[in-house]
Amino acid sequence: VLVGIAPIFEATAWRGGLLPYLQKTYGLSFTTSNFLQSITFGIFHLLAYGVGIGTLKTLTELFGATQAIFGSLVVAILFGFLMGIVVKKFNNLLVEYIPHAIINGFIFFSLSVGTFFSIG
Repeated sequence: VLVGIAPIFEATAWRGGLLPYLQKTYGLSFTTSNFLQSITFGIFHLLAYGVGIGTLKTLTELFGATQAIFGSLVVAILFGFLMGIVVKKFNNLLVEYIPHAIINGFIFFSLSVGTFFSIG
């Protein structure tokens, strides 16, 4: 579910919803709107996945709290910003689904393997 469905929801909510909303409603430039949507995307990931489903605990056990929080937040922000550019370039949300699903799959697989071999 998190690997396949989450990218569709997230691309639709952030790049398909919030990004154009900020541009149209507040007259913000694409770059400013993209930056803001990527910040909220990063915060969402830190709270929903890091805290909500416990990946932050696993990352903290593997890398330490500072690296886990900073890494989770920065990677999600950068990914959100990059996907905003990609979606704008191709004018299509579909271009985000596959790389997003691949990254989610890699992260959850890595956490599973890391947890299995490194913790407990």
